[in-house]
Amino acid sequence: MIPKYYEYSNSTKTLAGHMALDNLPYELKKRGAKRPMLITHKSGEAVRGYRALTKALSGTDIIIGCLYLADEGKAQENHLLEVFDAGNCDSIIALGGLSVFELAGRLKALLIRERDEERLLLGNEHVRRGQSIPLIAVPMAYSGVDILGEPELVVLDPRMTMDLPYKDIFLWAVDTLAHGIEAYISPGKNPLSDSFAYSALRLVKENLPRAMQCRRDKKARYGLAQAALLSGLAYMNARIGPVHLLARTLGEACHIPWKEALVILLPHYLENYRVQYDAEYGELLLPLAGPEIYADTPSHERGRKMVQVLRTLPDQYGDKYGGPRCLSACGLARSDIEKVMAALLKSTETLHLSEESIKEDFVNILNAAF
Repeated sequence: MIPKYYEYSNSTKTLAGHMALDNLPYELKKRGAKRPMLITHKSGEAVRGYRALTKALSGTDIIIGCLYLADEGKAQENHLLEVFDAGNCDSIIALGGLSVFELAGRLKALLIRERDEERLLLGNEHVRRGQSIPLIAVPMAYSGVDILGEPELVVLDPRMTMDLPYKDIFLWAVDTLAHGIEAYISPGKNPLSDSFAYSALRLVKENLPRAMQCRRDKKARYGLAQAALLSGLAYMNARIGPVHLLARTLGEACHIPWKEALVILLPHYLENYRVQYDAEYGELLLPLAGPEIYADTPSHERGRKMVQVLRTLPDQYGDKYGGPRCLSACGLARSDIEKVMAALLKSTETLHLSEESIKEDFVNILNAAF
């Protein structure tokens, strides 16, 4: 069904391909940027990404004005501004995942406000507006689903995922699936978000088996990276979905790795809402399972079959995934459920959910996944 009215916003340019990073110098120059501030995090993957990035910039007149290693969980915005100004930077490159993109987005927002206030104060038309400060996102691992901060440019290069272990590949793929499904059943769904979500699920189905067979399969990694970006584009215009909200709250309140929690929660979440979204689930069976299974499944059973396909994923790749299959195996105690519910009720992200829905549906999902 097409909504009577909807809005969809996406002003980000995407560079995607096996040598996409090599086009970054041209894109920076086109935007008048020569001294980007690089924000990344402390990890082996970030070191490899940094090497690939500096190699792409070598031989050009673009230099990294400053390198900032994000410390997750700490308030860093004011320090970021100081480092940006001290490095005489004119743009931002965010290399990593969700926390890095969020931090880069907040820095850009602060620069917009600071530069515009300066412009108004001086009455000088030549003071550059903050909106002209380019923000470039370079996702690593499964972070294609977490493009935040309204970047002008996303560089999707499979070299950034070269050495991912099998467990991370699987977690990346399930996170992509969850984003796509939640976007497809979101109250804010529309034909544009539907097309992105549908394509993302199909790409995961086509590429996950090959990636889990050989983690250095370039085509499979590239396909999964495309899927992650597409599901992110579908998801960015929808409200945060209940299963992601619940998984992240488990991570914050009980220190359970939230992506592992997501793998456990997803089929139970889908089952809890199957009657409500049975038609949508049935439509998604085609990209998730392929045309043969879809054609062989009666129409009234397709929603149930879709949930079953997702439920069996951890078993299908269990030898290489090796993650827990229930929340109790993650260390969750029954008594922790009350703590999780209290944290959910305090979250501003639950404003669109009724307290009754949170207490009833979420408790049911947690108990089923325990």
